[in-house]
Amino acid sequence: MFRTIVALIFIILLGLGLYAYIRYQQVPNDINPGDPAAFAKAQPATCTFSGGSFDGSLSGTEYVANGNFRADYSGYVQGQLYSYHLIVHQDGSYGYWSDQENAPIVIVNANGENGAHCSPWWWPNGSVFVIPEGVQIRQQGSVL
Repeated sequence: MFRTIVALIFIILLGLGLYAYIRYQQVPNDINPGDPAAFAKAQPATCTFSGGSFDGSLSGTEYVANGNFRADYSGYVQGQLYSYHLIVHQDGSYGYWSDQENAPIVIVNANGENGAHCSPWWWPNGSVFVIPEGVQIRQQGSVL
């Protein structure tokens, strides 16, 4: 009886380990918000990155699940902290600043160049893709 329980526990742990390994292999190396077709097929994932120099810094978290994309970027430029949010649905792309009305346009390219690290999003939460009320939305078009 004891051997059976130990063997069953071993098989379950082996199965969970194999599942985790496969999920990590399916995670994209980066998420490109300009290519909705790519993240429409991607497994649910989150990517984080950061980078910077003496001129400023940029960090962020990106989410992809069920054909949707969201990015939360924070940048430090010329002594000011800016937070920009981008949500991409199949019907369009929407961006908004957290606190600033006339913040500068920040060009973001996290395609592995800023040390992006992606991992599986084990329990995707669809609420991160909801466009919040009470913010000034700039519709970006169907693709970025």
